[in-house]
Amino acid sequence: MTRRQLLRLIGGAVAGATLASIPVGCAQQKPSGDVNTSQPRQEPMPQWDQVFQEALGNSAIGYYYAVAQNGQIVSEGGQHFTRSAQEQRNSGTMWSSDSRINLASVSKSVTAIAYLSLYQAGVLPLTSYFYPYLASRVPKVNPGADSVTAKELLNMTSAMVRDGSLKGDLWTFLSAYLQRGLVKDATPGVTYTYSNTNFTILQGLIEQAVTDLPPPQNEPSYTRYVDYVQ
Repeated sequence: MTRRQLLRLIGGAVAGATLASIPVGCAQQKPSGDVNTSQPRQEPMPQWDQVFQEALGNSAIGYYYAVAQNGQIVSEGGQHFTRSAQEQRNSGTMWSSDSRINLASVSKSVTAIAYLSLYQAGVLPLTSYFYPYLASRVPKVNPGADSVTAKELLNMTSAMVRDGSLKGDLWTFLSAYLQRGLVKDATPGVTYTYSNTNFTILQGLIEQAVTDLPPPQNEPSYTRYVDYVQ
């Protein structure tokens, strides 16, 4: 399965789950004994702006929706802002169909797909320790950090100290973070600790691996994580 197919699969699943969780009403089912063969009554189109507002309300900074029927957009609209008030850039920008936003934790799905595509190609490990694949860029780590597998990074059971803040250069950050080791009394593969930094490590693994890959046809060589996931 290609990265594009995986992205479509995840996108479809997310969209389906989102819409399935929003009650919009449906036609009542006729009793089994009813033999009326007339065409079922056409349900009126839901007021989608009201549907999304009732479901999301003020719980989100903002959102934009588009509803398609038979291949045509039948309703679309947005509410509130594309970025939080704390953002330094474009904090007051209202939603539109052309809005650009930060991916935030959706980037974890992108990173996971990219990583697993490289695992499928035999380039990166899954159940083996990740550290040997970074050793040339990060020559020293705290004991414990070298006993974590890539799979444990992906499923948040690395037991590593959570949420170091990535600022500046990726490799400078990883060189400092990997000195911190594991959470006290935690066990890799057993202790669940949600941490954004697990995926920062995966980013480093991807970036280190893709520089040795042949470039796509008629495209420049990969030099960074971003080049590959795009």
